[in-house]
Amino acid sequence: MDMEFKINGLDDLNEALTQIVSQFPDQELKELMRLGYIVEGEIKPLVPVQTGALRASVTTQPIDQHNVEVGTNAEYAQAVNDGHVQNRRFLPAEYMQDCPNDKGVMLQEKFIEGTHFMENGLQSAETKAQQELETFVQKMLNDLSK
Repeated sequence: MDMEFKINGLDDLNEALTQIVSQFPDQELKELMRLGYIVEGEIKPLVPVQTGALRASVTTQPIDQHNVEVGTNAEYAQAVNDGHVQNRRFLPAEYMQDCPNDKGVMLQEKFIEGTHFMENGLQSAETKAQQELETFVQKMLNDLSK
């Protein structure tokens, strides 16, 4: 899924963190994973469920020592998130409760609205992520002053 999200207002903090974290390299990836799990935890409840496969596919993975990715490898995730056109198609009578005939009906093309679970989950995670970052920075500062 080719989407990128960024928490606004953290660029200056990122530079300061980079300097602090460089003194604690083993802590950087752990903190990034914590932040990823916060975002993942806010996204998953917003994923619409039919079989549970899409929700289960949302994971947090390290990309390298300085980056993690929260996302999904489900091919249809972007269509569910952003919305999609449902093509015109035939629905056989056997799949309908009150079919007007014994053959079925032709369904018209229509746009299925997206659920925006990624964007809404990220927005929901913003406060928790900022609190986590503040706690992390305070811990790093405390460790530096020892």
